[in-house]
Amino acid sequence: MRSREEVALVQALADEGFNHSQIARQVGISRTTVRAWLAGRTPNFDRPGSTCPVCAGYPLTLPQLAYT
Repeated sequence: MRSREEVALVQALADEGFNHSQIARQVGISRTTVRAWLAGRTPNFDRPGSTCPVCAGYPLTLPQLAYT
């Protein structure tokens, strides 16, 4: 998963006038991803992560682990 900092760096380089290919080479991210981010299709960092359907993100509450 990519970070907010990477998205910000891509945007900053674009603001400086670098093209998609130059940005991709400099930051090590595919040109397709760079193009998508600059078109506004960035990761939703505020979306909660998916959780396990069995433990709902709390694996230590599973009964099997209570006896170990």
